[in-house]
Amino acid sequence: MYIHSDSFFPPDIDFTISKIKLKSDRTEATVFEGLKKISSMEVAKKQVFLAEGFVEPADYTTLVITIEEASIRRGEGRSTLRLGKEDVEFALKHMRLRRAESTVLQIAWNPEKSIEKRIVFMPAFNVELERPSARELLLFVSNSGANYISVIDRSLERVIGAVTVGISPTAMAINETGDLLYVLNSASHTISIVDTTHMRVRDTINIDVGIEPVDMAFMPSSKNSLEGKLYVTNRLYNNVIVVDTFTRRVIKSIDVGLSPSYILADPDRKEVYVTAEDTNDLTIIDTVDDSVVGTIGVDSRPTGITKYDDRLYVFCEGGGVIEIISLADRKITDEISLTEPPTRGLKAFGGRMFVVSRKEGVLTLFNSSDVITRILKLDGEPVELAVDETRNRLYITDYRDGELIFIDPIGEVIVKEITVGKEPYWVVQLDK
Repeated sequence: MYIHSDSFFPPDIDFTISKIKLKSDRTEATVFEGLKKISSMEVAKKQVFLAEGFVEPADYTTLVITIEEASIRRGEGRSTLRLGKEDVEFALKHMRLRRAESTVLQIAWNPEKSIEKRIVFMPAFNVELERPSARELLLFVSNSGANYISVIDRSLERVIGAVTVGISPTAMAINETGDLLYVLNSASHTISIVDTTHMRVRDTINIDVGIEPVDMAFMPSSKNSLEGKLYVTNRLYNNVIVVDTFTRRVIKSIDVGLSPSYILADPDRKEVYVTAEDTNDLTIIDTVDDSVVGTIGVDSRPTGITKYDDRLYVFCEGGGVIEIISLADRKITDEISLTEPPTRGLKAFGGRMFVVSRKEGVLTLFNSSDVITRILKLDGEPVELAVDETRNRLYITDYRDGELIFIDPIGEVIVKEITVGKEPYWVVQLDK
């Protein structure tokens, strides 16, 4: 449950929520009980998380918010506001919660219309149920500690939906047409197939042939093809599992290095690249016949890969370097040293590189000549990145704080952080 506001210059109002309940004709469910302070100044800047809870399946008709106190800034101090109502009730339309499903409830607050007679707080709330956005605006975040994915509208920069998947969702991949989102559930050894139009799980693939699947990549059968193959790193078995998305079955396992950590698909070359942390190498797989066609030794503990032009950039967390590999020659041609151990990264905005260090909680920004321009302290545990060049945004998951961080890469500043779910891992955007 979230609260947001479209006010640009709201009056400075604070209020405290002590309880949130959902009511139906037959049952009542407490979503939150405690003290949650809400500030109009904060809500005007970003969507604010209110609560998350598990409730019994039912057709809920009423939302009840209990307000403990409220105040407004006047001059240099604050004045206590009288509460018009302690319990504020809202009618809900078409809110049917089914078992093993997630949903998002939004409260739109208008602070300008929330004060009556200068001293009475009557919050002007409007309740919004989960609503669809244009597919090309969507961003998905897997919450590995909450067993659902968050759906974000990139134009609004708000969470607008949630989809329950399997246990401990980690990596995600979108098919060539953008119709299907594949979510790897590491603890339940399954892959959820999410319909990106209707935001529901269409099917589930079992991958019980391995232990601790972590990362995944999609290779389309052909350009604009709905189906293809999924490649899943199996960390404890030291192999990559190949899944046919048409038959929904595991068709092969490919031995790679020890403790495979990251995997990247290259549809142009019909190849998949896999880093192995314990043997310090990169395995190249030909996806036509799923055979290993090359292995390249790299520096210590490679944890991420990105591709730009005809080069691979391998992020070696243990060695504190980025290895640059020519795909034409399949050799290391250059190396970039960093002061913070690199975990993951990408190249965008005319060849600029952006690298996160999970260990140190920083983002390192480069110019197009691979020279560091700034190091931003993120004050969390960044894991994965996605980029939207049209909106001048980098999106970074913060595993420790349960947030998605929005970065302005041109201004090289943090724009905002919004709460998603527990232990967010992967982030991927839909452009089609």
